[in-house]
Amino acid sequence: MDWESDVLFWIRDNLTCGFMDSLMSAVSLLCTADIVWFILAAVLTYRKDTRRIGVTMMLALVISIVICNGILKPTVARIRPYDEFGVSLIIPASTEFSFPSGHATGVTVVTAILLKHFRGWGYLMSIFAISVMFSRMYLFMHYPTDILGGIAVGMASVALSYAIMAYVKRRKGVVVDGMQRI
Repeated sequence: MDWESDVLFWIRDNLTCGFMDSLMSAVSLLCTADIVWFILAAVLTYRKDTRRIGVTMMLALVISIVICNGILKPTVARIRPYDEFGVSLIIPASTEFSFPSGHATGVTVVTAILLKHFRGWGYLMSIFAISVMFSRMYLFMHYPTDILGGIAVGMASVALSYAIMAYVKRRKGVVVDGMQRI
């Protein structure tokens, strides 16, 4: 076995118990399909003072889904750990490939944006993000590099969404950095 499977089996052999099974299943299920993140983005979009943040979050989530599920998962086509090792699952199996982790991607997008605009909530979200990412390994859904890949895609999606939002703002003739753009 390689280091990644060693990590997964260490988690399984040393941390598995009824409480953790329930907690990790709930944490993982909460973030399935990024629905909760789109709801958060919609709530932010509703208020005028947070609308731009909500739109940026929504855009970053869409970009991350396209990159993660539309490009990388089918291209890399990495088999999930539970399939590779014949591990019984306590949550429903996925029909998608393993790399990168969509859960890690979505939670990274939200965490990065909250850290930038709402530092306190961002810190709390960071703790939740770590638990989501850990849950995916605990449940044998992802390898550690799937999680790292999800973080990278999430960060790239956030950076791209801010770049797009800045471009749109400049194109609309809004004052940027003290200069009027036409």
